[in-house]
Amino acid sequence: MGTAASFPLDHSSTHQFIQSPTSRTGSASDHNSSPHKSHDYPTFIVALSGWAERPIDLPDQFRLRISYESLDFIHCNDEQPIIQFPFQNIICWGSSRHHFQFKVFDFQNQDPQKKESGILIR
Repeated sequence: MGTAASFPLDHSSTHQFIQSPTSRTGSASDHNSSPHKSHDYPTFIVALSGWAERPIDLPDQFRLRISYESLDFIHCNDEQPIIQFPFQNIICWGSSRHHFQFKVFDFQNQDPQKKESGILIR
């Protein structure tokens, strides 16, 4: 288990690299619906299509926020982060018309087969 991500809750006993989110400034506007309180970060309503090494349960829909320091999954009904992926841990990303995919590197995972984790959202 493990991803190179940060959780809003302290899960440090589970994984040494996990930290509380650092990017909490402002809200985001949603390009798929009406704008919210702030327009500092672009956000998109998305759903998870695949994440093999998923360490947490995610809601059916959530927001993908592109912040200055990370890609963030946040709740749709408020601006609370679910999980953050710092850009320095994202190996690559790509997209099609309907999907966005990125791969994160987990420095702490001792299993070489699980150092990379692919995440696909739609």
